[in-house]
Amino acid sequence: MLINEKTRVSEVIRANKGSIDALAALARPLEKLRNPLLRKVMASRVTLSEAARMGGCSFEDMLKALRPLGFEMSDHSEQDISGAESAPEWLARLSEEQIMNFDVRALLAGGTDPLKEIMAKFKQVKENEALCIMVNFKPVPLINLLGKKNVLTYTRMLSPTLFETYFYKAPVDDSGVKKAEPASPGVKAGAIFKDSETAFKAVSEKFSPEKLRVIDVRALEMPGPMQTILGCLAALPERHALYVYHKRIPVYLLEDLADKAFEVHICQLSDTDVRMLLFKSF
Repeated sequence: MLINEKTRVSEVIRANKGSIDALAALARPLEKLRNPLLRKVMASRVTLSEAARMGGCSFEDMLKALRPLGFEMSDHSEQDISGAESAPEWLARLSEEQIMNFDVRALLAGGTDPLKEIMAKFKQVKENEALCIMVNFKPVPLINLLGKKNVLTYTRMLSPTLFETYFYKAPVDDSGVKKAEPASPGVKAGAIFKDSETAFKAVSEKFSPEKLRVIDVRALEMPGPMQTILGCLAALPERHALYVYHKRIPVYLLEDLADKAFEVHICQLSDTDVRMLLFKSF
């Protein structure tokens, strides 16, 4: 198989399962490829060049590890994958006082999802200011999440294990603000509701027991809950609903469903007890 820096890890694994161990042996951060659930999330979204940066190695190291398995370099590879993208004009205009820095590496190392803290920090950012997140990888889900809120972003790699990502709260009339893409014709966008216990019960009771699938993902480790829910939704028949017992509000899942035709109702009974009802928008 011919590969280059833009080849997705999932394509390599599909071509030869032995590539899992070959890539995982290159660096500690890549060992997560051996975990089926983590591999399912990571491999389809990450290119070989991005995986190399995550692991602190080079694409040449990956090619050397994969060659014994029958992989060869494509003639159409990128020539300079390490070159930094120029900083945008809006970032150059900001003073140090207009940038709030937040290093989340310690939270991640301790097993804590920093998303709640990041969003709380971003709420404090004023118009024409920015939040800078320091982390050991490019936070693609967070970039996608805030990008839908007309937030401008820029990521700078300081080292293979340190990335700075800036989130700029641009003025409403700033010509650089990205506008939300219109929904495709004939496709009804999904909607997300946070219901009271009474309202949630009323919506749930619209579905008879035979049209309500119930799952409990509270005991699953991340990203198990998200993968399980998405798998169930993919197989959910028309006019049926999925009832989920969760221990937290799954922000990344909601981000993934934002552009899909699913209606999502959330009822948070406590900090560790969240109920969700998901069904296709009628």
